[in-house]
Amino acid sequence: MSKLYVQQSASVLDYSGALAGSNAGIGGSISGSLYCNGFSRLVGMLTLTASLQSGSGFQVLQSADSGTNWDLKSACQTLAAGTSPFSFEILGDAVKVLVSNGSSANTVRTLWRVIPIQSPDLPARLSASISGGSVIATSGSIVVTNQISASVSGGSIASLAGENHIGEIGGRTTVVTACFPRDANTTQYAIGDMWASGSTNGTLVRLPGCARKNNGSGVIDRIVLIDSASQATMPQLYLYIFDNVITSPSDNAPFPLTDAEAETIIGVIPVTSWYPGGSALNAISVVSNLTIPFVCQSACNSLWAIPVLQNTYTPTSAENLTARIGILQD
Repeated sequence: MSKLYVQQSASVLDYSGALAGSNAGIGGSISGSLYCNGFSRLVGMLTLTASLQSGSGFQVLQSADSGTNWDLKSACQTLAAGTSPFSFEILGDAVKVLVSNGSSANTVRTLWRVIPIQSPDLPARLSASISGGSVIATSGSIVVTNQISASVSGGSIASLAGENHIGEIGGRTTVVTACFPRDANTTQYAIGDMWASGSTNGTLVRLPGCARKNNGSGVIDRIVLIDSASQATMPQLYLYIFDNVITSPSDNAPFPLTDAEAETIIGVIPVTSWYPGGSALNAISVVSNLTIPFVCQSACNSLWAIPVLQNTYTPTSAENLTARIGILQD
């Protein structure tokens, strides 16, 4: 008899790594979002080695318009070191998880998934025909594995995880969010210097959930980069993206790229034009029509990135870059 494998739920945020701290009490942050398509349950766990940002270190946001506006926010919580499980009912059509660090450097492991909630109003009897696969009937539903063709009457039909799947034409779009913080200083950058946080030197910024599965693939379509500062002279950047970890970055130091590391680059995105933010206290850059294909490593579904300066730039203290990367997943 063949083994039966449970389908993996969609991932909202999957992260394991360091977050910068700050004397101002606000350090680095990570977030992830996902389109839910109906009544769902968000489940997750959060492991910390230090406290999060006071008052708003952990938030779950819901949207009624596919993430254009986040209409409902969970009660903000301040979480101390340790491991905590969570479960939320999601009524909106999109959900976002936001984790913001406090004053101390932190090591974070967190995983959040959306589980669809199935209606109990199902018929008691089902009939089905299938060729080239197998049928499993459970409480009024039919699950088809590795199907070639299938039909069902009087019930519902679903496909387990596999490259043959029903109900999806083409790929799936996702937006991956990552934060590139820097420390509370105004040390000038030279051309070719890396943008990083001195308190997290040794940690390359991870872009989690880029692919649908481990060793999965996709295409980077666009990037929106938000700068927490808006100055007369803005940073001109190359955002290097890798499919593997390279030598640890150091803030305000030349980019130490070796030949072997260069072979792990999947794309370099130039960021040269900025739009002023609504408050004139931030700036936004949008780079579209990128069409950068990638395939993740066999043991993960992530990519990695580092910004490298292409002009002489004097930053503001604790200036922060946030990247929102639009991906067409295969």
